[in-house]
Amino acid sequence: MSLVDLGKKLLEAARAGQDDEVCILMANGAPFTTDWLGTSPRHLAAQYGHYSTTEVLLRAGVSRDARTKVDRTPLHMAASEGHASIVEVLLKHEQELFVYSDAIDVSNMTSLSL
Repeated sequence: MSLVDLGKKLLEAARAGQDDEVCILMANGAPFTTDWLGTSPRHLAAQYGHYSTTEVLLRAGVSRDARTKVDRTPLHMAASEGHASIVEVLLKHEQELFVYSDAIDVSNMTSLSL
């Protein structure tokens, strides 16, 4: 399987909340890629409310400063979908505090505005 295919599969597994598959793909060298909108595996896990997948990706250090093409972070995604537990884990993750505390998307919205 090519690296491109592994990256696509990682995006799909994160979207579906398949923790075991995410771990297997990362162990097999799946690149931390994004889709054409700049959406990363962490964005997808946060957007679709997959708490444990979000934790797996956080522990792996995937795309700490990930932003979509409209500057949305995984925290923006979780907040806009009402996934409070994911918002909490993202904020608790020490290294994320600086990245997200002042993150503004193209609409001048912070994750707290959502």
